[in-house]
Amino acid sequence: MKAVLSSVILAVCVTVALAGPIEKRAAAVNNFSATCTDIAVDVGTLELTATCQDSAGVPAAPSSIDLNACITNTNGELAAGSDFDATCQDVAFSGVELSAECSTQGDLSVISTSIDLNVVIANQDGVLACV
Repeated sequence: MKAVLSSVILAVCVTVALAGPIEKRAAAVNNFSATCTDIAVDVGTLELTATCQDSAGVPAAPSSIDLNACITNTNGELAAGSDFDATCQDVAFSGVELSAECSTQGDLSVISTSIDLNVVIANQDGVLACV
């Protein structure tokens, strides 16, 4: 009986121990800032750069991506897509938030909008990618 109980406890401990890192890596795909450092945006070129961990948790070489390939302007709101720079101006970056003044489609007014880059950028094995 003790051997069965010990086996069950061991199996539960192994399952719990293995579940932690797997869940953490899965979450990192949709939250690049959790596994990347030195995050910066050149607002002139719209290039995001960061040093991100690979799937083993080791920092990879610095990676960069053109945010214009990952973000669009949807009626004055920044969202996943591409080519937001055609209708947005005064781009700024703070933390992991990108903000801009973007035109709406209907009346062509300009409104302030922002997006958390974790929504549109992923860390794929140490390389920045659009979600």
